[in-house]
Amino acid sequence: MPSVKYAILVEVNILHNYYLADAGSPLDLPAGYSVQNDLVIVPSPMTVTTLKNYRLLFRRTPTGLVILARMNGNETEIPMLIDRNIKMEFAVNLANPYFMNFSDLPMSAGVDRSYRFTNTHNNSNAGLNLLSDPGASPYVGQADEEFLADTSEYYLKAPFGLITLEHSTNVPSGNRFIDNTNDGEGNPQSILVPQKYYIRFRNRSTHWRYYFSEEMKFPAAQTFAGFDVEDKTVDGAEQIIHQVATTNAIALKETFQVLDGSVFNLGNLPNPTISHFKPDPVDNTKFYSETFL
Repeated sequence: MPSVKYAILVEVNILHNYYLADAGSPLDLPAGYSVQNDLVIVPSPMTVTTLKNYRLLFRRTPTGLVILARMNGNETEIPMLIDRNIKMEFAVNLANPYFMNFSDLPMSAGVDRSYRFTNTHNNSNAGLNLLSDPGASPYVGQADEEFLADTSEYYLKAPFGLITLEHSTNVPSGNRFIDNTNDGEGNPQSILVPQKYYIRFRNRSTHWRYYFSEEMKFPAAQTFAGFDVEDKTVDGAEQIIHQVATTNAIALKETFQVLDGSVFNLGNLPNPTISHFKPDPVDNTKFYSETFL
């Protein structure tokens, strides 16, 4: 019995700067890179039917998803003719409760709205075919938000995101994963045009705040370069520092980062964890990552 062969029709790769190096190509992924602990991708009920009807396979991958097409012997033609519009939709659900803490997104995301990602966008940046809204930034942002009323009827609660992959005239020619053409005898056929799509998230920058449990005594007039003193007690010519925060916001990274604490007669200050996160009560664009020492 001849074996059944499948080939990649579509890949969707999710790249998050929190896990990536600051320099180099965004495709230089570190060993073990995965977003599966952060996001779970689930096909809609209608998409499950579409996949079955056209003998397509959906698989989750460490970086997102892949759709495989059953092939004819020539390895370019799909035996199931796809000569009409199809739409495949996938919910993107949050698996990591701290995902928003380290992602540069409005904190309202996921409350009553979803992020819409689609191949109908004509959005190419740095050689990557992006599913996010074209704009000044290659990263997911407010332009990709849609309110619940505008999302799929299949979801009673707005998922964090919706990935929509279409085969239709709405899709720019360079984004199409099927080429409908005729063979030498004039018979219609569907030719595989493998596509790699990308979704990019920027890591959030926060002010790193430190609470000191021990008395940190300094001359009353002393200042601390790179830090704002938020809480102190002044006792004559002496000040006792209780709480400080970095003057500038620092981009959060999974890898260890060195923050010099020599101005407090300390060594390197520890990096904050993503769980200790607090928005500023007045400025909704300012956030703090907190560490207790």
